Amino acid sequence: AELHARLESALAGDLASLWPPVHRRVDRHAEIARLWHDGFANGDVSASAQFWADDIEWRGWNKELPGGGEATGKAAVEDRCARAAGSGFQAVASEYIPHGNRVVVIGEANTGGAGTDFRLPHVQIWEMDAGKAKRVDVLTDTLAIARALKQRDLALGAATRDAA
Repeated sequence: AELHARLESALAGDLASLWPPVHRRVDRHAEIARLWHDGFANGDVSASAQFWADDIEWRGWNKELPGGGEATGKAAVEDRCARAAGSGFQAVASEYIPHGNRVVVIGEANTGGAGTDFRLPHVQIWEMDAGKAKRVDVLTDTLAIARALKQRDLALGAATRDAA
């Protein structure tokens, strides 16, 4: 129906109606990042893998943290994300900002348990190429996350010792 309406408009002299608005491509880019976040939240780290380039690059800046370090290729990125999801780490997005071939995702990194829940802002920059995610850069305060994870692990260790 939409194509038919655009063709009728074009026949009436509005040739620009033949092309969909540019924002549709950009919206699609944001949807790919959104699919990853939805899948990650549900434990399905490959939910958006069909929209990843074969040579996708993941750049999480601190390899000691969940989801950190570098990975190249679908299998390596899926493994990196699966290990992060398995650790209780979460990446919750609150905003998707499309800009050309990139999507900036603003959200928070968090984990919880044993009274050591933490929430820290993070930014992901998704770079797209030909409708596929080509590169993801994850930026956050890695030192603050490392400290929070250490506190969590100490609290979990104390709770385990107390239970024994």
